Amino acid sequence: MSVGVDLPDRSFAEDQATVVASDRGEILLNLCGKGFPEHMQVNGGARVVITRAEGRNFYHCTAQLKEDLTSSSLKVELPERVTVTERREYSRSDVIMQLHYAYPSSQEMGLVIDEWEELRNCSGDCSSGFLPTGSIASRVNLSGSGLRFKIKECLSYGTLLHLRIEISGDAAGHIHAVGSIIRTKELLPEMNRLEYYSTAMSLKMIESGARQKLLHHIIKEQRKAV
Repeated sequence: MSVGVDLPDRSFAEDQATVVASDRGEILLNLCGKGFPEHMQVNGGARVVITRAEGRNFYHCTAQLKEDLTSSSLKVELPERVTVTERREYSRSDVIMQLHYAYPSSQEMGLVIDEWEELRNCSGDCSSGFLPTGSIASRVNLSGSGLRFKIKECLSYGTLLHLRIEISGDAAGHIHAVGSIIRTKELLPEMNRLEYYSTAMSLKMIESGARQKLLHHIIKEQRKAV
């Protein structure tokens, strides 16, 4: 299952976990790997979102962290009545596209949202307000909720980025979104001896119309591959 925790700076940390104990409305979760980075301050009382996938279905519930996180284990206090909601998984596909990303002026979520609103509401191509740190013109694993791509830069877990996603074809244009790094994995050096990192991001801020545009683009690319 996946476990997400609200952080004091209004950002969101997420990792995979397993249940190791359950008793009287509390569950003990053990984070996979080394857990959250040490510099992340995760305090008791923080909101915890637990999600689990079964086939094409996703389930999630909201709980509360019982005490400060000091290791890779989380003690989570469940509400008296657990409400579990279900939603369908977004369609996902590998597509060839151009993607640009840029660091916001701050990692404080409120300021990032302000910058994103300026970008998505501007007229024209907004090139003057978006100075990309990096660009990708290759295969991207894309869904309505996130994306995965390969870059030379190792981005830290939890980092927020402004994204400019180029859409080709009949719905040509671009989409501005905010993504958060949820997974980075070093890949074996390729023939040119350069090291790359498989980088996965979740889309934290994206307009509903823009998300639908992404989904339509994915479906169109899937039909091409049939």
